[in-house]
Amino acid sequence: MDLEKPMFKDLITCVRCGYPETSENINFDELGLCKACRSSEQKMKISWDIREKNLKKIFQKYKEASGDNYDCIVPISGGKDSAFQLYLLTEVYDLKPLAVTFSHNWFTETGRYNLQNILEKTNVDHLEFTPKRGLVNKLARESLFKIGDACWHCHTGVEAFPLNIACKFKIPLLIYGESVAENSGKATYLDNPEFSIDYFLKMSAKVKPDEMLCADISKKDLAPFKSPSQEEIEAVGLKRIFLGDFIFWDAERQTEFVRDYLDWKEEEVEGTYKQYKSVECIMPGVHDYAKYIKRGFGRGTDFAMQDVRAGLMTIEEANEIQKQTDPIKPKILSYYSKITGIGEHEFAATLEGQRGDAAKRNLPSAKDMTIDIDVPVNNSIQKIIDPNSSINSDNRRHLGLQVPRVFPNFGLMKQEAERILKNYDGRKYRENDDTENLHELTATQIVKRMKSQTISIEALVRSYYAQYKKVEQSVNAWIEYDFENSLLQAKLLDYASLQNKFTGDISGVPFAI
Repeated sequence: MDLEKPMFKDLITCVRCGYPETSENINFDELGLCKACRSSEQKMKISWDIREKNLKKIFQKYKEASGDNYDCIVPISGGKDSAFQLYLLTEVYDLKPLAVTFSHNWFTETGRYNLQNILEKTNVDHLEFTPKRGLVNKLARESLFKIGDACWHCHTGVEAFPLNIACKFKIPLLIYGESVAENSGKATYLDNPEFSIDYFLKMSAKVKPDEMLCADISKKDLAPFKSPSQEEIEAVGLKRIFLGDFIFWDAERQTEFVRDYLDWKEEEVEGTYKQYKSVECIMPGVHDYAKYIKRGFGRGTDFAMQDVRAGLMTIEEANEIQKQTDPIKPKILSYYSKITGIGEHEFAATLEGQRGDAAKRNLPSAKDMTIDIDVPVNNSIQKIIDPNSSINSDNRRHLGLQVPRVFPNFGLMKQEAERILKNYDGRKYRENDDTENLHELTATQIVKRMKSQTISIEALVRSYYAQYKKVEQSVNAWIEYDFENSLLQAKLLDYASLQNKFTGDISGVPFAI
């Protein structure tokens, strides 16, 4: 493979940065330049001091109007951009923001740390919504067939949730980070795009919630993904701005800043050579691999082309990076297959069937454009793909119970306990038990003997029950006490102990008794 040449040489690409014609909504001008390249030129000529003055005027206007309410809403994910946004708004511009997070329910450990860390560093109020795991799995499946990636619920949720909170709390100003003109190739700094209610629908979600309805997904399931009506938005007077349209946006410099001064952490991200974009999510590998099969480029290309436009590397170096990152099959794909039931063959065939004309003409099969090699992944992904991992898909456990129930249903509990104890022989314990004075042991002594399996919980219950009968005759404190049920539960705990199946902290057992 010639690393310095484009991977798919027959695709038309931007003459400067190499962005391919298969990129969605891309346009080349008469010189063969894409909008992202034109934006990079404009960016160096814009009077950013004037734009920042306009930004301050916007902030002043909404701050004066907010009264006792929040000055603005800031949608955050815990990523580098949202960390920098919160820093700017609180420390530089002295605003009182309400931070809101739509959780994709795919957080990495590092992402969760980064989110909590920046909230504490900037001392802001925060609301978070997390859709249930089973629904996320179903939407991730339907999303592949409807829009060609796994992330419809995230594309839609990050739009709908902030809008709904803005309307409910009557906070008209929403502040986002990176400009659309920065890297997308869908607009320039001079286009002044209109960020309408369906902006994210047009840019990424592609289909409305009602179009995701299927046998497994109901309207009630999709309610959190619906944006407020146009009437509700107009009643609040909602305005949406991107900080990158008003201040010089430099992702590399800003990442270094939040890392060095705000303790924001980077980590391995599948499919790219940079460790900061989407570090909060386990699924970018699947998202970008899907784009690679469908369009012939992934996140490695995205970042490399950005670096070419920024003058940080040559097009030849970018082509080399593309070939070393985009074709690698992500390890997290096995988890995606597990939660959706979509095997790798169906995954690839679905995306090949969604290719546009240029991709159909110039791209080989997914099999022929994929490299399956072992590469480092972050700790969260490693735990998930570990065959011994306890992380499961939608196989919800009912605590080992045959009949789901509302606790307590002692009749069912007794049946379940008797089934479990059918082959239980407690003689090992009973041979060593002296039940008469066990109630005099301290909690520490009980726990120590439980760990060494030299005391049974059944014996403890019998000892305490003997004391209860003596005392109860004079104080008459109990309306009812079910000794047989206590004994049954004690035997269950003894059985679990002997089988080495004790879960949780046993130090609570003496207090329960």
